[in-house]
Amino acid sequence: MGSSIAVALAHRHKKWRVLRRLQSSLSEGADWILQGQSEVYALEVKGTDEGSLPLAEALRQTRASLWVQRKGAIPAVCVVSFKAPRAVFQTDEPK
Repeated sequence: MGSSIAVALAHRHKKWRVLRRLQSSLSEGADWILQGQSEVYALEVKGTDEGSLPLAEALRQTRASLWVQRKGAIPAVCVVSFKAPRAVFQTDEPK
């Protein structure tokens, strides 16, 4: 469910579209590859039932992914909280 929310937010707020789902069995380091207007993003999705949102941990994991390290994707994370429904979205995209 968290991935559905994350992909919907990425499309609604950033106009990104899904290129492919990454495989955890291949240790690709993120969950999705998304296409922006001209950039590619490696998106990691986390869900939590706790108060704190593990953004820093998720961003660290995504920065180490194959897609960021070797293919130049921009790291992005979305953490969805189910305790008090909330989703936070962050990227390393230049401002």
